[in-house]
Amino acid sequence: MTEYPEPPGYQNSPGFVKSIPHNNETYLEKCCAAYPFWADILRETDRKLEEIAPGYNISQIKDKFGGLRYYWNPPLEWRGGDRLGVIVPEFSDLNDKARMIVAEAEEKSYLALSPNGEV
Repeated sequence: MTEYPEPPGYQNSPGFVKSIPHNNETYLEKCCAAYPFWADILRETDRKLEEIAPGYNISQIKDKFGGLRYYWNPPLEWRGGDRLGVIVPEFSDLNDKARMIVAEAEEKSYLALSPNGEV
């Protein structure tokens, strides 16, 4: 896989915002190494999102208050090609589905840390 450099001031490592969809795979693996207890959740979330939103971008993965935070941006086509635009109506159902995938992963992250499966 070709590594694409991040813009100045950005780091392609856990805890820092990243910005280039081409770096998703590298960034995901670095996050899996940093958070091994969430590695399966992270890979499953990425796989599910890539299925419904090819070309989505992982903006940041981090631990916040003991739980996973998985920040992502939908593909440009979902926003009518506008980097800052709102989701175009024909993709709103897919966007809702993707948001549910992320919410489920974040909820599972607490269970992965709890020794008896309780939140």
